[in-house]
Amino acid sequence: MKKIVLVFILVIAVLGGLTYWFFENLDDFIKSYMVEYGSKMTKTDVEVDSVKTDISKGEILINRIGIENPKGFSNSEAFEAEEIIITVNKDTWNKDIIEIPLVLIKNPEIIYEYNGKKTNFFILKENIESYIKLTSSKDVKTTIKNVTKSADNELAKTNQIRGKTVNKDAIEKRKKTFFIKELKIVDLEIKARVSSIKKDFLNKKIPLIVIKNIGSETKGATPE
Repeated sequence: MKKIVLVFILVIAVLGGLTYWFFENLDDFIKSYMVEYGSKMTKTDVEVDSVKTDISKGEILINRIGIENPKGFSNSEAFEAEEIIITVNKDTWNKDIIEIPLVLIKNPEIIYEYNGKKTNFFILKENIESYIKLTSSKDVKTTIKNVTKSADNELAKTNQIRGKTVNKDAIEKRKKTFFIKELKIVDLEIKARVSSIKKDFLNKKIPLIVIKNIGSETKGATPE
């Protein structure tokens, strides 16, 4: 189950981009946010085919997402999912805690690989922990600040075009947390292999995993 942490990272990356829901090009922004934020956390390539949002329905659709193996492993993806659907309670858009009734991940594949010294997920876990430690320190939050600065610059440009000014208090209020009521992972396939041997020695399918109440209704979970 520890390998499912990557799924949480991806979901939080999506939700982090969601805090800028007022962008007209929200689809492209969320995709870019996921790729940049996810790649910096895992220190490997994160790929997203496309993102489609429907604000009126409170729905986000991510088509094919993949996380490449870290250095020292085969040129395959450690994680891939065909589709992720996130539903949002529209009544909580402007609240401090955004409620996510459902995150549905379809047909994900996890490849667990050993290179003779360590596993790919051990390295990914180390990279993620290193990133979190770095960005949680009082002095260094470079990555998140850069992503936020990029978004704020885009917002400033939009507001200049519309003859508006950016309100600093409004930017602070935009920092949201999230309460995910249910995470469903459907038709998960887990494979295991040794880097020097291309053939999988384990192939297991899990029809359904359900995880409830990520974050809390009063505090939520942050994108950081």
